[in-house]
Amino acid sequence: MCLIYATAGWYKIQGSRCQEGSALYYALHLDYFAPWPALSGYLAGSTLTVLVLSYATVMVQVAFPFTLANRKVKNVLPAAMTAEHLGIAVVLGIPFLSLAMVVCDAVFLPTSLLVALGARCGRLARSRSGGPGGVPQPRPAAPLPVPEKSVS
Repeated sequence: MCLIYATAGWYKIQGSRCQEGSALYYALHLDYFAPWPALSGYLAGSTLTVLVLSYATVMVQVAFPFTLANRKVKNVLPAAMTAEHLGIAVVLGIPFLSLAMVVCDAVFLPTSLLVALGARCGRLARSRSGGPGGVPQPRPAAPLPVPEKSVS
């Protein structure tokens, strides 16, 4: 993950569009990456938002390998990266890449949080499957309705 983010960030720094903060603006105007053109147009209409998101993305990607040494920053960074990737999934319509990156970013979450999430997911799976071992339990059959006798 460090290599992916550092490489992406350093390549972006070298590009003129990222240096001037307009890379996101151009991406929002590509038809291929516009599942919701109205949303893309709305975001592209705010110059300050485009500038802040462009610079924030580059800064977080370049800083990612260096921030892992600080525990407090390391615990906040996956949340920022998850928000970024969810935004990419929705706005640019790239959900599978975003999902893969969110899963990979989860490696950097605190261990206690991952253990708690695992336990909660296990309880949820067991409750949905119906039994303690995860095997669905048979449901009791409903009583059949008694037909009415017709009087002729």
